[in-house]
Amino acid sequence: LVHRLHYFCNSQMRWNVFDFALVNLAFFDLLVGVNGNATFLRSLRILRVARALRILKFATQLRCMLQSILGSVMSLFWSFMVLLFIFFLFSIALVQMLAMHRSSEATGVVDANLDELLAEYFGSVASTMLTYHSATSG
Repeated sequence: LVHRLHYFCNSQMRWNVFDFALVNLAFFDLLVGVNGNATFLRSLRILRVARALRILKFATQLRCMLQSILGSVMSLFWSFMVLLFIFFLFSIALVQMLAMHRSSEATGVVDANLDELLAEYFGSVASTMLTYHSATSG
């Protein structure tokens, strides 16, 4: 009552109209909820979350950081895909080289423990990729 029409005709007019509509919907939901079924109006309660977005207007630095993070998600995804592809290529090459080495070693004495470890860590492409990841990430 203090601001009268200035509440709807100022620089924050959109937010004020939005708040007014939410309050009226909540009041109508209260009236109808006592006498009948108001599932549609209850589904509109999700709009109350949008009121929290009003805070982001005041935190411009936070909004800038969030937009930067969201903008870099696709670049991060493709970086991971390139890294995965490189691991995959090196794993295929190493598995192939070890298979050729193990098949050509017919004359020398082979350490059974070493052969077992090579089969465990470099026996398949998946285990080789896991070994590469463990070696590069520490």
